[in-house]
Amino acid sequence: MRITTSTKRKIQLFATMISLAFSLTSFLYLSYAWFTSQRLHETHIMEITTEGGLDYAIKFFDGNYNTRDIASGTNSGYQSPTAVAEPSERLGVTDYQSDFDLITPEMIAPASTANPLLIADIYPGIQYTFAIEVTSELTSQRQVELILKEFTALGESDTLDSATNQPIALSSAINIYATAIATEGMTPAQVTTVAHTFIQDMVPVDLFDDDSQGGLVYIPLVESALSPREDAESNKVIFLFTIKFSDNADSFYRWVSYSGGINYYEKSPLGNSNVYQAKSFTINEFLVHVME
Repeated sequence: MRITTSTKRKIQLFATMISLAFSLTSFLYLSYAWFTSQRLHETHIMEITTEGGLDYAIKFFDGNYNTRDIASGTNSGYQSPTAVAEPSERLGVTDYQSDFDLITPEMIAPASTANPLLIADIYPGIQYTFAIEVTSELTSQRQVELILKEFTALGESDTLDSATNQPIALSSAINIYATAIATEGMTPAQVTTVAHTFIQDMVPVDLFDDDSQGGLVYIPLVESALSPREDAESNKVIFLFTIKFSDNADSFYRWVSYSGGINYYEKSPLGNSNVYQAKSFTINEFLVHVME
């Protein structure tokens, strides 16, 4: 695991930060199982711990379902706008309130057949978007930050990167995009506009640059000011984040050699994404922290 000086400083500050930490144990089974028809059926209830006067709700984008209907659609993601040639066919947000639905305990129960966190059967260029709505009971405005704390992307000992001699993990082909919407003083239409712009961004910035097999990483994604709740109309920050299986050539691998039962691959734009077949990527935990 690579830890930068900046990351070390953040870790040291966490002991004194007011935080909302939530562990998405359902994401332990959020498998990017490409080129397989076998869907995963096991899932766990989301475990959530809140501290320091923060509260939240997590929602999924209806576009994650191919008919935009959780009751009848398939949770198979949507093509990134860069993969859609005709602008009018690119997915968009027409109304934030109706296009993002609350994830309930019933949805992620083991018996559920419509778990919005159970992601499978994807291919390069497919992505999923979620929203985390954070509200505050604090008495003053504070800066809050969304952090990817831990992930898992186990590779295989017989499939190695020829340059590093390390297992090739799906993390090499994962992009994560994020933005924050501070809703205080904004109309619903303005919130929708920001969400729509995020969904249709043709040049999103990848905030996840880690090709390891995972661990504690403390990767900051996005931050925003959060005002205290004043009345029935709660001020909130909406963190939008998208997880994408990259279709960019910089994530491609091509086979180099076979020796001692091990296949060696090199990163090359002349390769493809086949090396990622049946591999998985897990977000174990996000953190939302109040910053000093």
